[in-house]
Amino acid sequence: MSNRIDHIQYHSIRDAIRILDSASLWGSELDHYYRAMQVSNLAVVAHSAIEKGLKARLDKENIEYDTRGWQGHDLPTLFGRTGQVQNGNWAKGLSTAYDDAIRYYEYDVAVLPHLATLEDYLNEVGTGHALELMRYGLQDEGTADETVKLCNRIALPLHREILEALWRLVAFDDFFAVSQRVDQALGRAIGRSLGYAPGTPDEEACSLVIEWLRAQPNFRTALRQAVQQGYVVEGVNELGGQKLRQAFESLSKVDNPELDTPDSADPAVAFFIGSCRDIPIGAQLLYPGAEVRLEWLNEHEAEVFSLGGEVLGFMSRHPQSRWRVESLWDTSVAYSRQLEDAKNWLINRLCKQVSVTSGEQTRKLYIFSRDRFFPEMRIMTGIEEIGSPQEIELKFWDEQHGLQPGGQVAITLRYDYHSEIGDRLEGVVDRVEGYRVWILGSTVIDKV
Repeated sequence: MSNRIDHIQYHSIRDAIRILDSASLWGSELDHYYRAMQVSNLAVVAHSAIEKGLKARLDKENIEYDTRGWQGHDLPTLFGRTGQVQNGNWAKGLSTAYDDAIRYYEYDVAVLPHLATLEDYLNEVGTGHALELMRYGLQDEGTADETVKLCNRIALPLHREILEALWRLVAFDDFFAVSQRVDQALGRAIGRSLGYAPGTPDEEACSLVIEWLRAQPNFRTALRQAVQQGYVVEGVNELGGQKLRQAFESLSKVDNPELDTPDSADPAVAFFIGSCRDIPIGAQLLYPGAEVRLEWLNEHEAEVFSLGGEVLGFMSRHPQSRWRVESLWDTSVAYSRQLEDAKNWLINRLCKQVSVTSGEQTRKLYIFSRDRFFPEMRIMTGIEEIGSPQEIELKFWDEQHGLQPGGQVAITLRYDYHSEIGDRLEGVVDRVEGYRVWILGSTVIDKV
């Protein structure tokens, strides 16, 4: 850098990036105002750093800009001024880096049109008025709702990537796209895992992995494919698959003492790691006829029920081209690119197939259950109680179970889908309320 002022501007950008990287929005799903507070605190830091970076580059070219009031903090205007630098190529570089971030983070601009271009995004959340709202808007009842709405439009990963490109453009007049940065990080991780000594089994494994990598478009595509296939990759032996696993797991660890600035600490790498764990398209086990019912709370969020009416969980449209699905019963969360896969994920967690025998008829039906065994409604307090009748409630997936009070019934639930062993419940139907059935009986372990 040429002087002290440039040096300060450079480090202001890097410090803002570190602040964004070290922050987490804990508990932000509980209250919109709490989330807005967290987002605004971080966005103020990022906005100020972007402002300093743009002004530093304008100062180099002796290009004037407004320093008064809100106009002095207006990022769209400052960015427009940088169009005079290098015949517009400097500003074009920053826009290109932004466009790459949109693609990399898979934002759905059809759902969020203000993310379509850097100009659109800055016009929405980068104005001087927006900065004033971030600073003080939540403290005033008259502007609090407007501030929450603004913060819902802010994508902190994009603020971070604008800064990442900006500091290189300010210092070196070039930029480094996020997709390139992550691909290099993955390449380093794979390279570290492929260390070997000639003449050992490692040599063949490494050669096979390298040959396979050469046929892939990039490291991201290659490693994601390996992860989703359980590291069983055509053309790569078992040891080679273990090396790919080692590379992925090294990137999944936040603490990597071998590196001064671990790649695993990069939120863009963390996003890649998370995307590899998306529900694979079409990979969920299907239960024919076990549909779910969605009740939409708004345009993007729905509550999920079994056909009988049991609440299973929640589903929402994620801005990064995904569906977020959450089980109500164990708070587990998954992401899916397709709505059907998200629904099937919930069905797989909470739907169990049972064999129901009543009279001379045996049928395959579905029940709602968090467990792989029938619930015990009473704690046994003595040996004489083992096997004694007790009332057990079953929740069938729908009301078409056909059971009537007073009827004898035997129901078997396998411990898992491939098991031939399970719980067998024998007894009398005590009462029925829609999809809920209470049976007075006892359970034994039996072969299906």
